[in-house]
Amino acid sequence: MTETNQTNPTRQTITRGERIALVVIAIVLSIISVLAILETRNFPQIRLSADVGPGRFPVIFATILIALCIIMVVQAFRAELVAAETEDETPRYANVVLGVVITCICVAAINFVGYPIPAAILLFSLMWLMGRRNVVVNALIAIGLTAVIYVAFARGLMVPLPMGSFFE
Repeated sequence: MTETNQTNPTRQTITRGERIALVVIAIVLSIISVLAILETRNFPQIRLSADVGPGRFPVIFATILIALCIIMVVQAFRAELVAAETEDETPRYANVVLGVVITCICVAAINFVGYPIPAAILLFSLMWLMGRRNVVVNALIAIGLTAVIYVAFARGLMVPLPMGSFFE
């Protein structure tokens, strides 16, 4: 008989700042989910017995998101609190501001040039700002992900995405 070595599971550790961040994120996402659930009450009712109606899936997804937020908070408080290590790298707040500005520009551009071009530019820009510096890989991921999202919404869910006023 061979002896097996069982390793003790390592306990998760978390800093006080990370715990606060996780709780704030969970609260914000839960509030958004509750608002989404409340908003679906205004959706039109379908009289077909076989149709669940347009409000069913947002309620399901919002409920799942609330459950995941609760799990995240529980895990954050179950983790062992440790002292924060001094970071050598300073936060890059300019990248955050630039990311928000680029997002706003791309959202506004969707009305003029449609969904695909601004979405690919936004994804590429955000990857670049997050430190991914491989231009070719970033471009391929941005184009591929934009195509997957487009096909999922336009073909799978039959939700038309904006084509923009330039192409009408």
